[in-house]
Amino acid sequence: WRYFEAGARYRVRMEQLALLESHVTEVDWSPNLANDLVLANYKNVTHWWLFKKWTLVNTVDEVTMLKHHADPDLVLCLKMPLPVPARVAFGFLVDPSSRSQWDFLCKKVEIIETITPQDKIIHLETAAPASGSSDEGDQAPDDRDFVLLASARSIDYVGDAYLLCYRSVKHPKVAEKPGLRRSVTVCSGYAIKPTGRTSCEMTYIHQLGHGSRTSSYFAGDFMGVSHLSQKIAINFRDFVTKEWKKLAPTS
Repeated sequence: WRYFEAGARYRVRMEQLALLESHVTEVDWSPNLANDLVLANYKNVTHWWLFKKWTLVNTVDEVTMLKHHADPDLVLCLKMPLPVPARVAFGFLVDPSSRSQWDFLCKKVEIIETITPQDKIIHLETAAPASGSSDEGDQAPDDRDFVLLASARSIDYVGDAYLLCYRSVKHPKVAEKPGLRRSVTVCSGYAIKPTGRTSCEMTYIHQLGHGSRTSSYFAGDFMGVSHLSQKIAINFRDFVTKEWKKLAPTS
């Protein structure tokens, strides 16, 4: 019986590894996969955060956009300075209730399941950008939704930094809705590191899977003809700067 149990555990583990190493963009959520998915999230976002061989697209209002072709995927990277402490910027990023105040595409965010205080399944509904194009014809609905594993951590092996990582999962509590196009994120997230006592640098990563339904959102960004991602980043900077002024002690 011990050998049977050991063999069963081995098969489950091999299935988990095969799932995480394959080019699967969306996986069925299971508590048995929680630790592996969270670790894969951090591994992927950290890899792109520390990646050096980017191609510059442009810089708009101190927000630098970079890209990389990781065949067959495309990876978008934004970097910008923030005039607030890293912990303050991170606090607003991980708070779902504040997202609609800086992300003008955000229509609704709700927590579907709390796995740990740092790991949650969230459902995000977004509006299509005014200049967005449909990759599924004129009949396709414009608004989209995402079911995401969101994992947040503070890390110290690269300095006192913070990571917020996302990847798409399938969750039984979130069926697809008419009028919303279910979109998939291979890997996305934010990394924040302090550059001073009251300043930090924020990096945003978005890996677009081959044939991803989010590709039309970012096509103009990659070509340098639209600045959708940069506008959202600038909104976040303006929002956290205003909120920090309310919180900061006056001299």
